[in-house]
Amino acid sequence: MLVRPARSPRLSAAAGAAAVALLGASGCAAPTAQAPPTTASPSAAPSAAASPAAPLTADRLLDAALVDADVPQVKTPVRAEEAKREPGKFPPVADPVCRTYVDARNGEKSFARVRQVYDWKDALYPGGAVLASYEAGAAERTFADLKKALAGCRSFEAETWTGKITVSLAPEPDPRFGDEAVTLREHSTPLAGSDVSTQITVVRAGNTIATFTTMDVDRSATFPPDLIERQTARLKNAQHP
Repeated sequence: MLVRPARSPRLSAAAGAAAVALLGASGCAAPTAQAPPTTASPSAAPSAAASPAAPLTADRLLDAALVDADVPQVKTPVRAEEAKREPGKFPPVADPVCRTYVDARNGEKSFARVRQVYDWKDALYPGGAVLASYEAGAAERTFADLKKALAGCRSFEAETWTGKITVSLAPEPDPRFGDEAVTLREHSTPLAGSDVSTQITVVRAGNTIATFTTMDVDRSATFPPDLIERQTARLKNAQHP
């Protein structure tokens, strides 16, 4: 379990409203282990296709995750842990199109995934990241499904610690990170007269997908672009040791 700092009542309400499962996974069956790649015999034809690289394990994702020295913007040590498959605390999003979006940004169908929490120095609310690995080709398909879902999902209802909320999506210009990336904002109003704005940036780097999130109330927060670039580079390097 992540060790979380003490929260004020205002923080608890906003945090519960913003993350429609970004830092809490809904249940999902664990993927089956992939057989190790075979080595071609000397007599094999030179044109034979090479076996696809095995997806990154949770341990290798943790090794690739940013550490304290990489993140001068935090006031406490960066926390990271494997995000294991567990029964969801809340029911999944009912709308199938929006559920595809939520599952993709949370890495629900990934081979392995890791969560991180960043306690920013100059902000009351923390940021977070989910680093997810996929078998060959699956990350590209998942990202394509994500983009298709974003074209049709405008809002959805979700259960959180503060009760049922409505989350609306506001797309932003696509950033230039990794092989492909999207950015949007989720808006919800769990607090009377307050707007919880959560920036979501999803980046595919090879057979991995990283989701970065940061939030604030009644104003817009932005995840540091240099950290996204640094984390994306580490994920790419981890796949090509």
